[in-house]
Amino acid sequence: MSASLMQSSSCTMKRQVVTNMTAALRFRIDSETFRKNQNVDLEFANSICKCTLNQDTSTPGIRLRNPIELTKGDYELVVTARASKAETFFLWVYDSDSNTRIGGTLHIGSETEKLALGFSLLQTTNVEIGVLAHRHEIGDSCEVEFVEIKQEATFERAVKPISLEPNQGFRSCKQRTSKLVFLLTGTKLVIHVR
Repeated sequence: MSASLMQSSSCTMKRQVVTNMTAALRFRIDSETFRKNQNVDLEFANSICKCTLNQDTSTPGIRLRNPIELTKGDYELVVTARASKAETFFLWVYDSDSNTRIGGTLHIGSETEKLALGFSLLQTTNVEIGVLAHRHEIGDSCEVEFVEIKQEATFERAVKPISLEPNQGFRSCKQRTSKLVFLLTGTKLVIHVR
């Protein structure tokens, strides 16, 4: 599979290298592109993968067969999927170089939905992606219909100053240096870019 876009369905590579990505990198949903993570059954049909769990420990699921190399920048892992049980399956991004999970935990719901998990790379990095499960039982399942990585536009702070404003339980205080500081007393912070 070419690392630019899904252009060829007949060739595969041990490692995909993505440089200067200007469009989305879409992955075919098939057994040549994705593999099992631990003890699961994967059924591929009509460009959909149904992942059924055969274990009730650790983090089983579906993942790319091989890591991809992404350059420094901001990205989104975009997945369309649905799970048999909400709060069980989640989008997974893993830095193979440092053996560290990156990005947050974004759960897949029980209705088909398109989710986007943002992550940033400070340098060129080998990345693995997938859909894994936690807090699960044997027999839980997830259907994955669409997977892609998109590079996001990066705004330099010198070009776009950031203005922070308090919202819902935040308290601000102005210092003599004209620097605005927020003290966290709530759960939400609104950032406006002007």
